[in-house]
Amino acid sequence: MPMAEVIPLASASPEEVAEALKRGEIVILPTETVYGLAALSAHDGAVGRLLKAKGERRAPLALHVASPEGALRLLEPGRRAEALARLMPGPLLLVGRASREAPRRFVSPEGSLGVRCPGHDFVRRVIELAGPLLLPSANRAGALPPTDVKWALSEVGEFCALAVDGGPSEGGVESTVVDIRGERPKVLRAGLLPVEMIEEALGEKVEVEEPKPEGRYLARARLLYIDAPGGRFIKSAKETALEVGGEVRFLTVSEIATALGPMAIPLAGLDHPEEGARRLYPLLAELDEEGLTIVAGGLPKRGLWLAIRDRLFRASSEVRRPPVKVLFVCDGNTCRSVMAEHIARKLAEERGLKLEASSAGLEAKPGSKATPLAVEALRRLGLDASGHRARRVEEVDLREFDLVVTMTKAQRESMRSRAPWASVLTLIEAAGRRKGERDDALKALGLDKGEEADDVLDPYGASVEAYETCARQIRELVEGLLCRLLEGRLL
Repeated sequence: MPMAEVIPLASASPEEVAEALKRGEIVILPTETVYGLAALSAHDGAVGRLLKAKGERRAPLALHVASPEGALRLLEPGRRAEALARLMPGPLLLVGRASREAPRRFVSPEGSLGVRCPGHDFVRRVIELAGPLLLPSANRAGALPPTDVKWALSEVGEFCALAVDGGPSEGGVESTVVDIRGERPKVLRAGLLPVEMIEEALGEKVEVEEPKPEGRYLARARLLYIDAPGGRFIKSAKETALEVGGEVRFLTVSEIATALGPMAIPLAGLDHPEEGARRLYPLLAELDEEGLTIVAGGLPKRGLWLAIRDRLFRASSEVRRPPVKVLFVCDGNTCRSVMAEHIARKLAEERGLKLEASSAGLEAKPGSKATPLAVEALRRLGLDASGHRARRVEEVDLREFDLVVTMTKAQRESMRSRAPWASVLTLIEAAGRRKGERDDALKALGLDKGEEADDVLDPYGASVEAYETCARQIRELVEGLLCRLLEGRLL
């Protein structure tokens, strides 16, 4: 079969592409995510050829439409569908209950349908002219989705009449898939649209389905994922490299890659996940050619990094999860951080969470005991801190910790400057507490000493009642922190 004709996007005609699709041709198109393989949904022969090109007998196929209104017409009406349609056009695939207008061929036996309105202007214009399309990624089943037209042609070009060359994909990973059929919205696949934007649009939290190691994408290389963000990944990665032997490459964020040496490949800096998304699939393809062992990890579970982590999970043959290590930090390491450490250790044990908690101070006097009132407040909670001895953060290897939790914003900024690779949050942030929310009981006890609104107030020099109130506040916040860890929403 002859190879597809390649047309640069700048000179491509939407009318010409639409006519080819109406004739039943298969066309490679650029999108805002990765390159797609397009077929007209109303053409039975084209649908069959698309499935053959993908190497699948039958797959869940989403309908791609030209407008958010078109997407809503295919789903049963509801608040969630309407709210998420406001994020269209864009990298969102919505799974809901099919309406009566939905073509039954693409409705599941349970009555469900996937719809998407692409965020690529050219593609939407083609859909306006041709009708709803099937547009899965332009690769054979199980292979890496292509991010340029040459790559797409090498995968499925023999099945296509046309290919539109839009240059390297802007997004680099696929769309986010959100299921709104159940009582609670669920992200079935993290993608280019961050989960945080979905929650903001819905006004509620969503469940994020944890991906499973499938050994996908890679034919020659082997990928092991260590689910330990921050500095903790470094030690586990080195231990894993020694264990597996042979030539190993580390794949992680730039801040961690620097500490791992020349065998580390940086995806991108922590503040530039969009760069990491664009680099991900080309890097995996290159490493697969070399047939090496890849040890990946150290990625945050938030924003676009969540999508990158999702794809690395799916590419891995094994996921390893060392215990979560948390360092609580205050100034003197005799009050708040001590209480947080002991409370976290106890609560984690009760919840069956593998967590190692410790503490340190920015201005601690090494060897100092916890204040008597902090010890007493913890004793009333059934905890014993009598053996605690203060230590400075300089005595701690910060790369050992998945999460550094401070009591104040000022402490957070100090720790971030010391450990730019680490995940550093205030306790209030880590617990998911609303900004500006204060504990009136603490203020009533005279503990408001000018700290910022999102700080845990310092009980030093106050009464035992103040310490007890502070301990209860810390316990409540630590409970929130642990819940978010268990839900996979923090790291």
